[in-house]
Amino acid sequence: MSRKVLLAWELGGGRGHIRILGWAADSLRERGYEPVFAVRERDVIDTIQASVKNAACLQAPIWPAFRDYSIADTPGTQASFADIIGDLGLRMPDAVASMVREWQALVESVGPAAVVADFAPACLLACRGRVPSIAIGDGFTLPPPTMETFTQFENGLPKYDERDLVGSVNEGLRNTSGATIERLPEIFAADRHCTGSFVELDPYAPHRRITTVAPWAPDWDRAVATRRTEVFAYIGVQPPLMATLTEAFRYVVADGISVRLHIPSMDSATDAAFSGTGAIIEREPVPFDAIHRRTSLAVSFGSFGFVSCGLAAGIPQIVLPGGMAMGCTAKAVQGLGTGRSIRLTPGNPLEGRLLGQVIIEAFRDDELTRSAIARAPDFAKRLKPSPAEIVADLLDEFV
Repeated sequence: MSRKVLLAWELGGGRGHIRILGWAADSLRERGYEPVFAVRERDVIDTIQASVKNAACLQAPIWPAFRDYSIADTPGTQASFADIIGDLGLRMPDAVASMVREWQALVESVGPAAVVADFAPACLLACRGRVPSIAIGDGFTLPPPTMETFTQFENGLPKYDERDLVGSVNEGLRNTSGATIERLPEIFAADRHCTGSFVELDPYAPHRRITTVAPWAPDWDRAVATRRTEVFAYIGVQPPLMATLTEAFRYVVADGISVRLHIPSMDSATDAAFSGTGAIIEREPVPFDAIHRRTSLAVSFGSFGFVSCGLAAGIPQIVLPGGMAMGCTAKAVQGLGTGRSIRLTPGNPLEGRLLGQVIIEAFRDDELTRSAIARAPDFAKRLKPSPAEIVADLLDEFV
């Protein structure tokens, strides 16, 4: 029997998905499996091959809106995951049929024993009845397929009626596999599920029937001595927020607080803008060991893995959510009393100074620090076993 395992990534941004698949691949290799990657963004293939020796990497099928962003420019505000995937192309039966056919052809060409799908609903639809599948992700990217409808996280009327999207999916599926769905969350149905999330960060916790496991996170030495004296910011900057963030960090540094900053894929203009704030610029990813040792306050856009590590390390956090998933995470952190959630408004000339003041206050907030430290041991003990190990265990049930 084939020992190949196809590791598929379809939706979402950032490098977090590649790290998740890389950790899964490492665990599978230890069990004698041969991981083959199918990823959405071609530019991450070099990253995979640098971290996973001799890794085979293929181009995954791409939803229409990733090829032409005007497709997603439909009236209204995204209120639930249904609106996100509807905008990407799920509302178009031809797009559904094309995605499923392309995944079926890719899976057939690889001939894997099983597929491990990270945020890949079209891949899961393509696998049904054809090859065993394991759906992986975090609390937001892996909604429970047993829900009647997707939870609405944002105010306002949904952009799409889920019944219409179900009809679109089924019309597309009739032209491919013949198997249809009754409820939209069924697009995440798989033979096994591995949701890596602290239950406190899981926005679908009230609806989840399968217990979550440890979040997808790196290992670090939690016993190492700490000397926490600085703010660490891990952010991806969009042009409308550049002025706000640079002014905020300049204000914090001027108050005598050391700021260390990492922006993935920083270009020369961004580098120059943030270097002018007086912050220490880290151009390469910073190991969490180093963040754990010296960070008194973390600032981020709400990356799920980064926030999870911060909780387990006892680091107070400020989350600046820029999307639905990050908004859910930010709300949870604030509810735990371990951080603050702040939504930025692009173009507000006063917001940079206001954000800087919030960072300074949080940095010196002893009660916030005590709360984060007090909760850390409980989160830390739930980091094991790793979800990558659990995925390997689940795969052993198939092969």
